[in-house]
Amino acid sequence: MAKTNTNIAFLFPGQGAVPETPLSGFFSTSIAATYDKFASPETPALRHFQQSSIDSDKSAQLGVFHLSLAMALEALDYCQPDVVSGYSSGLYAAMVAAGCLTHKQGNDAIELAYRGVQGSSTGYVMVGVIGLHFAKVVEILNQLPTPGELSLVNNKSQVIVSISQADLCLFQNRCLADEALKIVPLPFTYPYHVAGLAGVSADLNVFFKSLHLPPLLVPMVAGKNPEYIHRDATRIASLVAEQLHQTVYWNKTIQCLVENGTKTMVVFDPTATLTRIIRWISRQINTIGISTMDDFNQLRGL
Repeated sequence: MAKTNTNIAFLFPGQGAVPETPLSGFFSTSIAATYDKFASPETPALRHFQQSSIDSDKSAQLGVFHLSLAMALEALDYCQPDVVSGYSSGLYAAMVAAGCLTHKQGNDAIELAYRGVQGSSTGYVMVGVIGLHFAKVVEILNQLPTPGELSLVNNKSQVIVSISQADLCLFQNRCLADEALKIVPLPFTYPYHVAGLAGVSADLNVFFKSLHLPPLLVPMVAGKNPEYIHRDATRIASLVAEQLHQTVYWNKTIQCLVENGTKTMVVFDPTATLTRIIRWISRQINTIGISTMDDFNQLRGL
């Protein structure tokens, strides 16, 4: 189908986009066939891709990676992206969608990063904080017996932090005393986007350089201070590797996309969580969440 405008972003979710129940609506579709075609031996079977069956961060990341790419491939029957990006580990899928990584190379990058994170575990847990300004959250993190880290900023009052398990109760109490709406421990085995993973970032960047990546076919946005990159795959690879040990500012990514002309954001997230996050950032953005087969109909005419 011919494209009628030039302002569409494809966005890919991170490892939290694991559905609560199996995605039965996809089982007999081309999405399932694509998922099975590219999945590695350690990727969870689509019929068992649900929260109760996921036993590791790697399993979650691989499942989300292959499923979101299969959904994006289906979407190409309706529209073409003008730019791509991803939330946290969703950047690996964005690199594939941008044409500078193959499915297998993206899969290998996830597995390499996971092994590095395993070997560099800091003993931290990841916790979501809702309803408290991130500046106040940072103040509380710095006052903990073991100072915590700001890992992801979704918007000014919704963040994810990494803290010592021993400090979890104290952190919860201090946030709630400052009138946070909710504190949510996340089901991740290891912390991500923390300073202790700088070595893992370096190893991942070496891996990317060994691939001699081709230029981007579609522009991509990535980085702690998000950059809009048109062709330079080496720069994108560096930004993606660096995010492992840096705070991710998703709100800034959305702002960068908007400032560069994006009008419609197509989000491949079976849980619709990332779609909601974007809508919390701005209700003015035309956000199309793809969570079921019926949702693809929203793409007609883009």
